[in-house]
Amino acid sequence: VSNVIRVGEESAGNFISVKITGLEDPDFLTKCNARKFPEEEFLKTRFNKLLKRVDLICSTAKEKKVIVYIDAEDRCMQDIIDTIVESMMEKYNKESVFVFNTLQMYLKDRLLYLENLITSAKQKNYIPGIKLVRGAYVEKEREAALKEHRESPVFDTKVDTDKSFNKAVDICLSNHHYVVTCIASHNYISTQLAIDCIEKYNITDIQGKVKFSQLYGMCDGITFNLAASGYCVSKYLPYGE
Repeated sequence: VSNVIRVGEESAGNFISVKITGLEDPDFLTKCNARKFPEEEFLKTRFNKLLKRVDLICSTAKEKKVIVYIDAEDRCMQDIIDTIVESMMEKYNKESVFVFNTLQMYLKDRLLYLENLITSAKQKNYIPGIKLVRGAYVEKEREAALKEHRESPVFDTKVDTDKSFNKAVDICLSNHHYVVTCIASHNYISTQLAIDCIEKYNITDIQGKVKFSQLYGMCDGITFNLAASGYCVSKYLPYGE
């Protein structure tokens, strides 16, 4: 929370990322994911403590006008994280977007999740913040699936991942009246596609509706050219354990 306050005081309107696994043990999150919600009273109390931590971060972010990106994690714990983030978006993304969920588009189920999320958000009257990435744990996901004798949750080829990512860009930007999108990509084709979609769907509030991001030290050509063209673009700088 102190970091959120500092960002808000030094540069309101800026961004900070949060990993749920930095707030709670991954094994606990995996168990919660398998059961949907913990049943034992002790585990319920522990889970509720996590919710309060996340809620404090998000409420402080709204108060200080800071945007919070909740990172994606391993597929074995992603459902419970989705549930947590959706509850925060429903609470804090009523008129403006302060909370973003991250979708790893190498996962085979993310396009359907995205469409369902947008539909649900319309029904519950909130604006989802959606950060699109290709994915970070492909080898780990494949190895775990092989070990557990189940189908891999990630696409078999990069071509399929690219198609999934680009389709998600189109879905989000075609729904720009209901969605705020962060396109976190180092791919020139996907970046150009997003720019084309901005024109295709006549997105006039570019700064408010579409954001771009690249990792610090990577693809400065994309970052600086986007910035020079007037787009909202940031460098993503991971730190800590």
